[in-house]
Amino acid sequence: MMLSLLLLLALSPASPRGTVKKHSEDRNVTSLNPDLDRAPEMTDISVNTSVYQHLLFPAKMKQKRQAFDNKGNVKWQTWTGSLPDGAVSIYNTYVGRIDYVCKHGCHAGLYSRSLGDFCHFPYGDKEYRINSFDILVNEDDFEIVEWKEGSFGSVPEHAVRTCSSDEVLTINRDIDSEIISDVRYKTNNAKISKHPPETMRISSSINNGCNPVTKTVTLSKTVRDEKRWDIRASVSVGVTTTFTAGVPAVASGSIQVSGQFTFDYSNGATHAEDHTHTVEVQVSIPPNHFCKVKMLAYKYDVNIPFTALLTRTYRNTAMRRSHISGTYYSIQTGEVHAVVERCEYLTSAQPCPQKT
Repeated sequence: MMLSLLLLLALSPASPRGTVKKHSEDRNVTSLNPDLDRAPEMTDISVNTSVYQHLLFPAKMKQKRQAFDNKGNVKWQTWTGSLPDGAVSIYNTYVGRIDYVCKHGCHAGLYSRSLGDFCHFPYGDKEYRINSFDILVNEDDFEIVEWKEGSFGSVPEHAVRTCSSDEVLTINRDIDSEIISDVRYKTNNAKISKHPPETMRISSSINNGCNPVTKTVTLSKTVRDEKRWDIRASVSVGVTTTFTAGVPAVASGSIQVSGQFTFDYSNGATHAEDHTHTVEVQVSIPPNHFCKVKMLAYKYDVNIPFTALLTRTYRNTAMRRSHISGTYYSIQTGEVHAVVERCEYLTSAQPCPQKT
């Protein structure tokens, strides 16, 4: 499935010659950045519209334009004076030059080093340039972006309709599988919050006899710990995404990563796991006394940032990799203790015979 870069394609309709409407006046335009409505005045110069054919400037607009969701690896990045890594380029066959895809508001255009720090775009029968614009970026070259041809107004599925014989820039969504691996936790930046102790079990040991006794008390409790890996990247819907990572655990206030945990991330990032904790303690009980033993648990909220490698395989066997980041969250039982409380006298006990 090809998803078009909608804002790149969604341009304003032709306006009366020499007139430029502000974005607020164009009711059919959805702007990604409302601040662009306050951009400086644009300079108009003569235009050769053939130079812009590959940037899809429609002769007519018959439907409301949609906004490109600025998520994932393909995104619009504000121009800061130099080309960012991963800037999407095209070879402009009309002038034999490498250009870069830019936009101002919903107006797509081109940036070229040879033309200065401006985004050039046509509006009506004029060309405009502005120094406040966005550059299209494909981070890590992760997405497969392709120009797809259309003819007589027909364009690929999910593309915005435009004039005939143009090309539409699309993202290849024919994905077979995704793998998230090489998870590295930044334990130095971890945030650990310790809860007050929680009583999980209470046991009473009674000695009705007249001699001290020692008993072994065993307490067990099954608790459910939750863990979640949130990533700051777009995972493809409907595609199996396998996630493999070590599991951090809190022990005596420090973090230890052990084992490997693999699960289907496409089914959800949160996982619950039951753990049975057991404590054992020996209790000395005086005659005619009872002693309480409590099983106390200390739970922790754990937040740990991490980095990982996202590997995507397409059905045409092409493979792309991108470094991603995220945060690991968990509520886990870190420590369990047995606490023997002070023994108390049995008020109902029969008095013991006096020793002679």
